[in-house]
Amino acid sequence: LIQLVLQRLSDPALPVQIEASKALRYLIESDGAEVVLLPVLPNLLSEYFRIMNEIGNDEVVAALQVIIDKFGDHIEPHAVALVNQLSVAFSNYCAVGDDDDDSAMAAAQCLECI
Repeated sequence: LIQLVLQRLSDPALPVQIEASKALRYLIESDGAEVVLLPVLPNLLSEYFRIMNEIGNDEVVAALQVIIDKFGDHIEPHAVALVNQLSVAFSNYCAVGDDDDDSAMAAAQCLECI
């Protein structure tokens, strides 16, 4: 199941990518998830940032935070890039303006991740 969700992160349809990224936060605790996700962790992080760049969705950022929490020991080599990406995402979400509640929530979630 996790493999199928990972494949959907690259689906051509943005709504499918968003739902896959949100679903992964719940599947991460299942048996065997670590074995499947650890080898693709750098790619997984890249996919999340690509999706975050396309849409300001706090649930996507919250799912990223679950990944960071779960794989904290393995995130260290990616920490500088991770903080840079989260900072850029935060800045982009803030630039949208006060009228977009989703972007405001996503910006707050970026700070939580950092």
